[in-house]
Amino acid sequence: MELQTYDISQDSKSKSFGFTSVGLKGDIPKLVLYQETSIPNLFNLAFGDYNHQTGELDDLVVTDNGDGEKVLATVVSTIHHFFDENPTAVVYLTGSTPSRTRLYRIAISKYLPVFENKFEILGELS
Repeated sequence: MELQTYDISQDSKSKSFGFTSVGLKGDIPKLVLYQETSIPNLFNLAFGDYNHQTGELDDLVVTDNGDGEKVLATVVSTIHHFFDENPTAVVYLTGSTPSRTRLYRIAISKYLPVFENKFEILGELS
């Protein structure tokens, strides 16, 4: 199963990836950041809309652009690129809200066969 993704731009120095969501509400810039944590080799995956005014990522905005599956597939594609350059890294992710965490859990469950042979995926029960 091959999922459609958007083209991404990469800044490997800052470990960030950008792409544009194209949908019902127009073209919306997105940003994926791999943020170093205080634990060596552990990175937090942060994702959201890129705010041109502040130059920052907004992980609380609800875009609802009608392309959610393609957006999530694009975020997953950045994980491939990140691990190509950081093969021993560990990536942690959770939603910025309980509903987003639930959405990510659903997407991971739905597409687990697509990437379970490529990544070791661990979960946390809450």
